[in-house]
Amino acid sequence: MMIIIIWFIALTATSPWLLFFDLVSIYKDEPDLKLCLEMWPRPQDGSLFFLIGNLMLCYVLPMILISLCYILIWIKVWRRHIPSDTKDDQMERLQQKSKVKVVKMLIVVVILFVLSWLPLYIIFARIKLGGN
Repeated sequence: MMIIIIWFIALTATSPWLLFFDLVSIYKDEPDLKLCLEMWPRPQDGSLFFLIGNLMLCYVLPMILISLCYILIWIKVWRRHIPSDTKDDQMERLQQKSKVKVVKMLIVVVILFVLSWLPLYIIFARIKLGGN
């Protein structure tokens, strides 16, 4: 079911490229030289809606889902107690250190996702909203 949902989101997010992008000749004296450009029915609105939709479906929604999944993993790890025969303080500290390492790793993964995709969407928004 998750694979179907992922494919649906991917197809929904990329469908504007199929519907509203076209090869356009950019020079009249060289008709074979074409560029793939956006051809919206209402250019300003279409471009803005596409930017917002793409940002939401491809950046914000995955960021929220990844964060929620990692929060659930964190809760599961934090509540976990490894049974042992002895109630050794050193073993308890070792388990606590292990849990802290897992939580740090989860936080780093979310931060890396956010930081690695953010420049692309900043550039994308700058191009769409910045005009020529």
